[in-house]
Amino acid sequence: MIIHLIHLNQSFWIPLQTLNNRQNQSWLEICIILILTLICAYMTNILIYVMWKIQKFHLNNRIICTMFLASWYFLMVGLLMVEPFEYGFLQIDDQNRTIHGLEGNELFEVEETLQNCSFLIGSFFIWIYISSIAISTIFFIIERSIATFCFQNYENTKRLWLILLLTILIFVSTMLEVFALMFRFIDFFGGMIETAIIHIILIPIFFYLKYHNKTLHNLLKSGKLKVLNSLTARFQIEENIKFFNIVTTVVICVNVMTSSFLILLFVEFLEIIDQNVVFLFLKYICLLNPLIVIPAVLYSMVEWRYPFLRMIYPCLKNCPQNIAKVNTVATGVMYFQQLDNSWR
Repeated sequence: MIIHLIHLNQSFWIPLQTLNNRQNQSWLEICIILILTLICAYMTNILIYVMWKIQKFHLNNRIICTMFLASWYFLMVGLLMVEPFEYGFLQIDDQNRTIHGLEGNELFEVEETLQNCSFLIGSFFIWIYISSIAISTIFFIIERSIATFCFQNYENTKRLWLILLLTILIFVSTMLEVFALMFRFIDFFGGMIETAIIHIILIPIFFYLKYHNKTLHNLLKSGKLKVLNSLTARFQIEENIKFFNIVTTVVICVNVMTSSFLILLFVEFLEIIDQNVVFLFLKYICLLNPLIVIPAVLYSMVEWRYPFLRMIYPCLKNCPQNIAKVNTVATGVMYFQQLDNSWR
């Protein structure tokens, strides 16, 4: 919906469907959203902790991933800031009215108050999350492309300029997207088309990089490809393959959620189901994102799986940690045997 500040003469696109909706006030729903938000925050903390504690990927990759995960915190804080306005516990104007509409030509004029500023800040945080989904995907592919084509020395060569450049570009790109959406330089369908085009371009690149790394791995393993630092190169290629396997798992989860999201939008467009019910499900899809993606990521890697399960189920703390140790030792022995064979 479009909110217009009277004195500033500026309108904003707010990612909400209703405001001041006192008819649907439900403390049960508010409690569910609060509980889910706390669980999402805890799951996000687990992923960040495990990712940095058990470092299976390059520093550049971990920094980009952490920046993406930070957007989930913005989503959680943003939802907590705008939910009171959605259900009418707080109102953006003095008129006792319910405001409906996702986006349209009708402007809802409000005064500039401190309360309304907090509402706009919460909406700004939600747009950060929405924008970072597409932006982070682009830079994940860029970083892994560099890791793929510089596989011989990517792991042991410091490139401080690269991570600084990627960090600045991610921040600037995300902020530009946020302002373009919030200040209505891009409308709803324009944003959907932009996201679709980005993913249509990135999906073939993703599969090419995955295929290219598997080809390099097979060539190195068979001895047909000779490189200067074969052990370093082999580690980097293995890392790339692990990353693309994790991304495949995440893509499956995200595609299921995105498909559900688009189906609900189509249902809302046809007005088959009540709008409030549709947008309630849309909100839960966004909120449940970490609850589905994070376990899928952590369970995709053996080295991360047990620490994740141990943090979820404290009773596992006394169990032996053989899974990760055996895998690490076996991998190390294999690489040193290959190195010894190459010296002979």
